[in-house]
Amino acid sequence: AYTPDMPAEFGGGVVQINPKDYPEKFMFKFKLGTGYHSSTTFKTFHTYEGGKMDFFGFDDGTREKPSGIKSSDLSLSGAYTTEQLDAIKADFKNEYSPNTIDALMPLSFSFTLGNSYELDKNRNFGFLLTGMFKESSKTLNSKIKRYGDDGNILKDYDVDQSYYNTSKGMLLSLGYTTLKHKLRLTSFITHKSKDKTSILDGYNDDRQESLEENDSNKRYIMQYVETTLLFNQLYGEHRFANNIKVDWTGSFSWASCPKAFAISAY
Repeated sequence: AYTPDMPAEFGGGVVQINPKDYPEKFMFKFKLGTGYHSSTTFKTFHTYEGGKMDFFGFDDGTREKPSGIKSSDLSLSGAYTTEQLDAIKADFKNEYSPNTIDALMPLSFSFTLGNSYELDKNRNFGFLLTGMFKESSKTLNSKIKRYGDDGNILKDYDVDQSYYNTSKGMLLSLGYTTLKHKLRLTSFITHKSKDKTSILDGYNDDRQESLEENDSNKRYIMQYVETTLLFNQLYGEHRFANNIKVDWTGSFSWASCPKAFAISAY
């Protein structure tokens, strides 16, 4: 909902970030968690051969496109010779069929570390450092059924989808205070990944199959994406004579999608 104290655009919004100050004394916390999903945990889970860092949500280069591709559009007429296309196909990892494993229980952990130091009678310095990691698996079963204008079945699929998601983040806050002045630098970074494996089993009219003959085909879709957000903020607060107070804020943020990967095969 819109509020008068916050700017926003139609169809969008604003994210309000309230950084924490450092603690008054030493603090350390650690949390470890897990869980159970009745439709996923210890049940059949679809996946595929990825990279060595997939558990943490980082691609190690396994999903990089072959070096021979100089254009994102392989359908460009005359962009490649037949020999070049054959070489590109050979460079692709031949992993188009998912395999199955038993989904494990999700894992999460987080920590918080902070302290403050008295530099002298009127000056203090402190810091706050937090970090977290969370991974989880989820399976969804659904059905796709599409009819044409004449009532004939165009698509009739049973869909099994398996998701493996990770989320991790780190925050560092540094503070310096005197009797009349306060400075705080806050930086945090978040990184998320989503690895999705889908199996569609059934009938597809686009492939000119015979529904009467009870033909069935499987379509495999493997999708992977990573997103990153970095935020930095410098805050100052100053008090002067006659109860005059001045505060200011400078910030810089950066977001990217460093990795996006998808394969669809029959």
